[in-house]
Amino acid sequence: MLIEFTVQNFRSFKDRTTFTMIKSQGDELLSTNTFHPEVPKTPSLLRTSVIYGANSSGKSNIIKALRYLKFLVINSTNFKPNRKIPIDPFIFDDESAQAPIEINISFVAGASSKVETSSANMNSNGEKLVRYDYGVVLNKDHVLEEWLHSYPKGRVQEWFYRKYNEEFENNYEYTFSSLFKGNKNDWENNTRPNVLFLSNAVNLNSDQLKPIYDWFDDKLHITTETKSHFGEGYTQSICDDQFYKIQILDFLKSADIGIDDFSVKKQDISIDDLTLPPDLPESLREKLIEDISGKEIIELKSVRDVNGKTELLDFDEESEGTKKLFSLAGPIIDTLHEGNVLVLDELHNHLHPKLVRFIIESFNNPETNKNNAQLIFTTHDTYLMKKDIFRRDQIWFVEKDADYASHIFSLNDFSVRKDRGAEYEDQYLEGLFGAIPFTNSYSSFLAGET
Repeated sequence: MLIEFTVQNFRSFKDRTTFTMIKSQGDELLSTNTFHPEVPKTPSLLRTSVIYGANSSGKSNIIKALRYLKFLVINSTNFKPNRKIPIDPFIFDDESAQAPIEINISFVAGASSKVETSSANMNSNGEKLVRYDYGVVLNKDHVLEEWLHSYPKGRVQEWFYRKYNEEFENNYEYTFSSLFKGNKNDWENNTRPNVLFLSNAVNLNSDQLKPIYDWFDDKLHITTETKSHFGEGYTQSICDDQFYKIQILDFLKSADIGIDDFSVKKQDISIDDLTLPPDLPESLREKLIEDISGKEIIELKSVRDVNGKTELLDFDEESEGTKKLFSLAGPIIDTLHEGNVLVLDELHNHLHPKLVRFIIESFNNPETNKNNAQLIFTTHDTYLMKKDIFRRDQIWFVEKDADYASHIFSLNDFSVRKDRGAEYEDQYLEGLFGAIPFTNSYSSFLAGET
């Protein structure tokens, strides 16, 4: 479960910016769109949130910042010594371009059996749930600061704090809690300046930190690909499991896109059947054979019952909307079943607004979302900006100022009466909340006027 996320000096976000899934005091849609995790030091949370903004406002960058932190946690141990850390600071003023990036995140994840907790709530792996606060400050040369706080019994425990200091051995000052167990000196001495301590300790068998690493790896699913999102491959890959196939088919039928069934056939790729160009360099030939070795060809067909006859259609012949909904079906079903966090960019692309609403309501409905999964997405679709779909604290806006810096804010920041006759959509399009494009008339554009 995501609690909140703060970023500073990343891409278009120059100033400290916080996106939160914490429920505000409003009582609208309380029983459907919110939940209480029953985890120490964790407030009631939102099941879904939507982010609006004009083109190039930076709304995708808040998702990219979250994906960037996940990338560092999962991949920093693979960085070679002395490799620069890939960073992307705000570049439109000299001070920010040279300043470090800071990212903080609060979330709920499982806990090692070695950690004493007071929570009775558990995740899908049978681990008791704990709130964690994790943060990093870094530039291209060093992780400057890194820390992890835990709340297994409600009171904060600072498991570790790491700070770059050239006067210390290995150039780092470390502080460890007595409640943080393991080979701390070994992990400290073997963590390079361009590697996260969290990642390296897990790589060196820290049982206590592994559930935190696993949350980033297995529970936080993010895509900024605007066309096909995850692609059809993930949904296809889990169709071997009859449970998931039934769930996916029920999902597609509920969306009423006319598919009665689907057929997935897998066939191993035979190297002998490949026809490669005769002039292909031997090194490329060997690399290609290595890459496809053990892979499968997947044939996907949709099935429809038409006038008592079963008709099969190659999935490539389906509409873009049907293909996208199928590609999302697997991640959505998996997210709902496992209680994960799903973050999507431009969810509305190729989907009818009612299909997008159907997806949102799958998360906002406690009957279909029994494990408190969360959905966060960006869109331009103002049809969704309705009082019977979202609470005010679930609707976010991003806009850029005159210095090209992005700012994110919630509809809950405005003094908008929830019983006002007009829908949020109407008020947004009237410009009452900002975060909309400003345009001149087309005739003025043709005339070259400003």
